[in-house]
Amino acid sequence: MFFGAFLTNTFSAGWSIVKLILITILVLVLAFYSTRLIAKYQNNTWSSKNNIQFIESYRIGGNKMVAIAKIGEKYFALGIGKEEIHVIAELNKDDLKLSDHRVDVTDAKTPKMSFKEVLANMKGNAEDDNEK
Repeated sequence: MFFGAFLTNTFSAGWSIVKLILITILVLVLAFYSTRLIAKYQNNTWSSKNNIQFIESYRIGGNKMVAIAKIGEKYFALGIGKEEIHVIAELNKDDLKLSDHRVDVTDAKTPKMSFKEVLANMKGNAEDDNEK
């Protein structure tokens, strides 16, 4: 009789662990797809009107940053604070170092980079910074 109760408790504990693992996997899958959905929404890939794109930003400190934005066909340097945005200057496209791998969301034929390529690129940039 004691052995039967022990077996039932062990089975119940084992089943609880299996349920916990399945729920964890379900939550991870839902988190993965929801972040992809949010990223598409934030990158305006659902919209054909992509008139504003942020090219690059650099945090200066606190709540302040300098950003390069493409608005229409022009590029602007923007000073962004907590409650204000100032146009610093209009930039020429020739003066900017635009990455070749940057995906233009207006061009659906542009291939996207894989995670492996992004990671290799980031490692390359980190090694360049260490050499300086």
